[in-house]
Amino acid sequence: MQESSKKLLNSLVEKQEKLKRSYLSFRDSFNSNNTKQKEDALNDFINSLKAVRELLAISDVPIWLSSFISVSERYKQTNNINTFRDLERITINLSNQLQNHNWGLSFSVESSVDFEQIYNEYSKQSKIDELFEQIISILQKIITDELIDSKKLEDSLNNLIKIIIKNKGKSCYSDETIIHFIVMFLKNIASEFISQISIIGPIITAIKNTLFELAQEIQNVKENVCKKIEEQSKLKNFSIQSQDIKLSIESIPDSIGNHIDIKS
Repeated sequence: MQESSKKLLNSLVEKQEKLKRSYLSFRDSFNSNNTKQKEDALNDFINSLKAVRELLAISDVPIWLSSFISVSERYKQTNNINTFRDLERITINLSNQLQNHNWGLSFSVESSVDFEQIYNEYSKQSKIDELFEQIISILQKIITDELIDSKKLEDSLNNLIKIIIKNKGKSCYSDETIIHFIVMFLKNIASEFISQISIIGPIITAIKNTLFELAQEIQNVKENVCKKIEEQSKLKNFSIQSQDIKLSIESIPDSIGNHIDIKS
């Protein structure tokens, strides 16, 4: 029975990680004009929700999970834009539920296994904090050196720095989400300040290179975390699925001019 419980836990953890990734993909698709991309992302998220639901007793299925599936299936039947807006609203509010929901398992691994504590332990031994500080330093330099004369950009940079400082080092999910946030920010300023590409291009490249190093450092920490959890819980082949942070970073153009017509 104990082995069956561990196998079920492994499966649930795996499907939960898949659920988080598909949630991010669907949420990010809101900014896309590609209808097929939105539909594919929605279908993937629905399938992930259903996969988790199948592992739970009826009494353990959270209301928010059932509600989202119900609204999404209604949208697929009617293709009503108002229903889709309901989906967008619900999706935006799902982040906390996905991160904090107690899945009501009737069994547990060793109570001494503290995922965040283990991650923080190895994170402190890594270069993660140092690399975040490097990124903050680059962002601050843009402000202090007045490289771009824009009050709007200065305010945005200050807000980004505050977000990084507030959230870095809290958890693996938090660190990876910060990277996604920085990527979106860089894309936005690259587009908005295209007329000053000769100034911001090298800055974006410097941050991008640091992000790649940071992503690899997080991956190394996660591998150590998995080994530690396996030792403490006696689970085999435990793994933490990554958000597609390297793919996200790669979407930042190496040479902005190759992706945006700087002559226009």
